[in-house]
Amino acid sequence: MLTPKSTADIWDAAQTREEQASEFSLPESVQWLNSLLASVWPLINPDLFTSLADTVEDVMQASLPKFVRMISVSDLGQGNEAIRILGIKWLPTGNAKKDVSVGGQIQEKDRKDPNEGDMYTKKQSHNAEENASSQPSSVEGIDSNESGEDKAIAGGMEAEEGNFVNVEVGFSYRASNTGRSMKVKAKNAHLYLLFYLPGGIRFPVWVELRGMVGTMRMRLQLCPDPPFVALCTLTLLGQPKVDLSCTPLTRKGLNIMDLPLISSFVQSSIDAALAEYVAPKSLTLDLKDMLVGDDFKKDTSARGVLVVTVVNATEFKEGDRSLGPLKKGSNLILGDAYVAVGWGKFGKPVWSTRIILDDMRPSWNETAYILVGPEEINASERLRVQLWDSDRSSADDDLGRIEVDLEQLMSDSRSFGRIWQREDGFRALTPSENMPGTLLWNVGYFPKKRIQQEQLERQSLEPEVKSLQQLKDKVASDVTRKMREASDQKESEEFNQQEAQDLKIREDNMVASTHPLHDSPTGILSLQIHQITGLELEQINKPRDDEEMEGDTAEGSDELPSSYCTVILNHQKIFKTRTKPKSSNPFFNAGTERFWRNAEIMISVRDARVHENHPLKANFGRLSWDYGTIEVATCFSRSDELPASLHDLRLKLRTSISRGKMYRSGDDGREIHWQGKKNKPIRLAVQQRYRSCLVIEFRKNRLGLDQTPAFAVLWLQNVIDEQKQSITLPLFGGNGGDLRRAESNYSCDLGEPIGSVAVTLKFWRGLGRYHHRLAKHNGNVHDVLEVLDTAMDNREVQNTMAETNENDSEDGSSSDSSDADGESTKGSGGFRSELKARFSGDKGMEGKGNSPLKEFQEYNEHSDQLHRHHRGLMQWKGARTAKWMKTRIEDGKDKIANSLKHHDRNPGIETEV
Repeated sequence: MLTPKSTADIWDAAQTREEQASEFSLPESVQWLNSLLASVWPLINPDLFTSLADTVEDVMQASLPKFVRMISVSDLGQGNEAIRILGIKWLPTGNAKKDVSVGGQIQEKDRKDPNEGDMYTKKQSHNAEENASSQPSSVEGIDSNESGEDKAIAGGMEAEEGNFVNVEVGFSYRASNTGRSMKVKAKNAHLYLLFYLPGGIRFPVWVELRGMVGTMRMRLQLCPDPPFVALCTLTLLGQPKVDLSCTPLTRKGLNIMDLPLISSFVQSSIDAALAEYVAPKSLTLDLKDMLVGDDFKKDTSARGVLVVTVVNATEFKEGDRSLGPLKKGSNLILGDAYVAVGWGKFGKPVWSTRIILDDMRPSWNETAYILVGPEEINASERLRVQLWDSDRSSADDDLGRIEVDLEQLMSDSRSFGRIWQREDGFRALTPSENMPGTLLWNVGYFPKKRIQQEQLERQSLEPEVKSLQQLKDKVASDVTRKMREASDQKESEEFNQQEAQDLKIREDNMVASTHPLHDSPTGILSLQIHQITGLELEQINKPRDDEEMEGDTAEGSDELPSSYCTVILNHQKIFKTRTKPKSSNPFFNAGTERFWRNAEIMISVRDARVHENHPLKANFGRLSWDYGTIEVATCFSRSDELPASLHDLRLKLRTSISRGKMYRSGDDGREIHWQGKKNKPIRLAVQQRYRSCLVIEFRKNRLGLDQTPAFAVLWLQNVIDEQKQSITLPLFGGNGGDLRRAESNYSCDLGEPIGSVAVTLKFWRGLGRYHHRLAKHNGNVHDVLEVLDTAMDNREVQNTMAETNENDSEDGSSSDSSDADGESTKGSGGFRSELKARFSGDKGMEGKGNSPLKEFQEYNEHSDQLHRHHRGLMQWKGARTAKWMKTRIEDGKDKIANSLKHHDRNPGIETEV
């Protein structure tokens, strides 16, 4: 049995023999490469290994022992000892450049543009061109000048095309065995870990890489430009053998690394991180961009957008049956229907309509924009549109589904670049089994636009290029010059590949150098959060004398934030990164993509704390809105168009989360007018604007519940943003069932109108102070309002709401004090409601030095701002913990209340995997 000392001697002897052999001419030896690595290795920037440390930290965070709060990789160093190459074997290309058909047969690939994927066949292209020429596209985003061969079914892998070198490499690493001091150990590859235990105890651990042996295969894509290598795809052949040595850095106390639990935890975490790259998994790196220093993202991963509009469903399978006295409405069979849209193979919904209760003829008229990326293309996905019946206490019932091949939608002339109106019957889980009912819906696929003529004329990178044809000719000329020495049998294949790549690179650079086109207001937004530098906690209390002697906070200090980022698009939280514990320079490298129009972006950074609400540390500036505020100035109707019984009634206006009242204000003999209190407009909060409506009810007082003899409904998706307008609505009479159907369905038969009413209104985009009640029960809305409040403090956003006019008082901004949704008081803490107080000079200091009552009033007025900075009462941890406990209790109440409600299948906030 070999002892550790004899094992080290064997490694040292092998290294000595290789060094001696390097003095002789041995062409098959790799000693020259090892000598080069040994010279270059200590000079490599350790920041290149940040992504590897990030992966190891994420794996450890996912499998922490119960007694560890969190763990962070404070440092990763490669040391002075370089990785050694044991051998290199060349591998033939073989069938790597071919594809596998549906039947399992090997066939040639039909690809041209590696960035766009499989191309149309000539027949499909010809048909698409004919239909496009005979019927012009009515949808933005389609370049009608593109030929059929240039229209791609997006998403091929670049690594599958071009000329390659395939090699198999055996590698090893062995730490030097020259001493046991930490100064010597630091010269070996190492990790510096920080374990955070309960009670604020920080336990540092030094992990030394003693040895590693493994085999990997690399596929290098060659290119004619330096550094002559474009993409590198690598995979490990089996799990590498890794030997670690863990040493606690505490001078006193128990060496917990001797315990099997901790040592096995570190070992298993390293193995799990390496397992992410073991075949069949792989890692693809763009070495060309990395070595040139141009590796930031210039194009979106998504190749196009699917536009799906769900109109209505009819004659589908019944849902919940009515039972005797529990029967609702006039139908014997009830349904709480909604439609979920997603991918058939991935099995996850990406969007859902609203739930229409107690109706067998639901009408939604809602539209979803679904991004199509390489994952969906390569998986040959199917678009799934599924009808569900919502149940409160049990699993939702599947009422049928419709599935369409994504490739068909991307190639069919009826859906490529235009909207295809469809009416399909539902099918069961087994495709051959039909289910009752049909769905009326629309679908269309719209690819990303290529560079446009206006952008070519405005770009400054190559001023001599003024058209796409000139750009193609110049690229072809450059590629011909660069590849003039290519072999004859491969000239055509390599030329086409290189020409497509160079054209794509130049187009991306030109697009990035110009402004977006004004006639293309929509697009795909790609956002990537790389790293935050210089992040630290604000010092609240004065430091003690011994703390002043220690100087500035170090990278591994316990006083550093455990940060995570949230992305807010149009005042709606859409993405959240993972938490990076205790770091002043957190590395995320995470992002998301969205379809957008008229977007405003905010990125907030929060500190994840134990038994405290997560404070906001920073937010970074701004770049179809679902939240907003509807401002109704007046309602009026002609006397001869309104029944006399309705002339003296009050109006009740409501959205899904807010309500207000209007009273008759005047009658000039021809028109009757209604306005809010003191003749001021009312403002109502709106959420999910494209699936909700404004309901106007004529209310009659009576004993018990008030009666609604007439009503009108305005769907807010038809209202223009931030533009004052007057809209005339038909007025219907009827029972409560008609009103419920009208506010649930976009279109339904309510009979002949009994009159009309006109409403003068304006829709303000974004969250405001009237969303305060919603924020009390929705943590995501509360977080967004806090970010907006902070942005207003820093003057990073501009106020656009009319509610901050000095002429508008708090009493006039709502219609009735009993309607809490329409009323806003100081306690709401809304960022817009405090605008005047924060920008009114020194008025807030007038009470300084006066009575304690005035001081308390001043503190209460600015309490939200103080508490965000952990000032005032929140400077003590006990107060912050008490507030956290209160928040948890309120969340528990809301969770219980929500469990009794209907739920759709919207995916919610996207997070990192």
